[in-house]
Amino acid sequence: GRRPRPVRIPAPALRMAGLLGDALDALGLAHDAPTSGKMREILQADWSARLPAPPGPRPRVALPGGFADAVSAYRAEGLLPRRRPNPGDREHRGPRLR
Repeated sequence: GRRPRPVRIPAPALRMAGLLGDALDALGLAHDAPTSGKMREILQADWSARLPAPPGPRPRVALPGGFADAVSAYRAEGLLPRRRPNPGDREHRGPRLR
């Protein structure tokens, strides 16, 4: 036989397929379609394969360090507050949902 070829499928695409399966099941059109629950199960780290990095250029800055640098720059320009907002502060809470 042939060796299986790993294929990367983005997590949002799997989640959308699960939602489509939920809708088809709710409409009674497909009871064997993969659902959002099954997609959550598939996306668990224990079920994922670690694949080698794709070919091409590698990032010059790792995501955590780059994000920290960006936050520092935004704070230096006054675009972000200097302190972490307290979740109890009224101005930092989102709209109330009923």
